[in-house]
Formats: sequence, structure tokens, C-alpha cells
Amino acid sequence: MSLRKMLTLKGIRYILYIAEFIALISAVYSFKRSAPIQQKTLPLYFLFIVFAEYVGRYFDNARLLDYTRNWYAYFVIPIEFLFFYWFLWRHFAGQKTRLWIAVGSVLFMLSLVMEWLVFYDTTTTFISLSYTMGNLILLIFILMYFNGLVHSKRILNFTNELEFWICSGLLLFYLCTFPFFGLYNYFLEKFPDEFRTYYVVMLLLNILMYAIFSFGMIWTRRK
Repeated sequence: MSLRKMLTLKGIRYILYIAEFIALISAVYSFKRSAPIQQKTLPLYFLFIVFAEYVGRYFDNARLLDYTRNWYAYFVIPIEFLFFYWFLWRHFAGQKTRLWIAVGSVLFMLSLVMEWLVFYDTTTTFISLSYTMGNLILLIFILMYFNGLVHSKRILNFTNELEFWICSGLLLFYLCTFPFFGLYNYFLEKFPDEFRTYYVVMLLLNILMYAIFSFGMIWTRRK
């Protein structure tokens, strides 16, 4: 990779870190004591994300690549998925829907354990099985949210609902990057040049997701 491309990639990563930090500030700014518990925990979630990126950068700078991979694959990413499962579980009032979310969470955790015990390979750059499972389950829950939204009176004021903005950001990122992460190792090995392009697109989608989060938190607080 050329120096120019490395600097560009590094610059985009810094923009992502800034976007994550802005999301943290927005969550603190929009905090309401009267808000549902899932909304009140957003500042803690974004604080965790900022902390996780700091630790990940430390491992990268120290060239501890196995630590970086395991940190994200078996700690950060599972917490991200489980948090949003719980976030939507808290949003849904129906016991049947909550049961499906609980089942999905268990399936994701089982895929994570199976991946660790059966498919773990220290030579693999990205561990795709549990991520693909977690991504698919989250997308199903997000579509359940939008289905409930369009069939309710809440659709008349959907922009005032914080869950709409959270789910919109999640849908944009996880749906658009689903093929990329599912075939991450294949693309990296067989098509390295195209991989770099897709990787940059993934970072830009990540930035956009956090921008949607921040906008939604500020917008709904003003409303």
C-alpha cells in the first residue's frame, strides 16, 4: 500500500474516532432522567466504544495483532451486538417479540462459543462466523422495529422517536457491510486492491452511522 493511501486510510480512521466521540458528547447532552432506560444507557455505551477504540489503537501501535483481533472479535463486537439486542428488547412491549430477541441473543452467543472452540485459527485476520450471525440477527430485529413502526400511529411522528434514528444508522451500516464482513478474509486474500476500496467504504459508512446517531439524539432532545 502506498504512503498516500496509508495516510488517507489513517485520516479516515481519525474521522471515525471523532464521530464516535461526538456521539458520546451528543448522548450526554441529550440525556433525560425521564427517558426509557435503554436511552439513558447510551452515554455509557458510547463511552465504552471510545474506550474500546483507544485500547485497540494501543494494540495496533504495539503491533500486537492477535490481541487486536481477539479484543474486537471476542469482547468489543459481542458487546455491541448484545447491547443493541437489549436496546430493542427494551423497546418492544410484546412478550412474543421479546422472546424472539432473547432466542436470537442466545444463538449469537452459541455461535461465538462454537467459533472459539471449533473454528478458531490464529492465522485468520477476521473471524466472520459469529459476526455474520450477529449481523443477521440484528438486521432481523431492526426490520421488526420498522415493521412495527409503519403499522402504528407512531409513524406520524417517527422523526421524534430516538429508536428510529438508532435503527436507521444500524440498518445503513450493517446491511451495507454484511457481504464485506462475511467475505472479509476471502476478499483480503484474493482481491487485496478491491479489499482496500471496500474497507474505506466500510469506514465511511461507520462514520455516517455515528453521525446519524448524533443527529438523532440532538434532534429528539430538542423535540
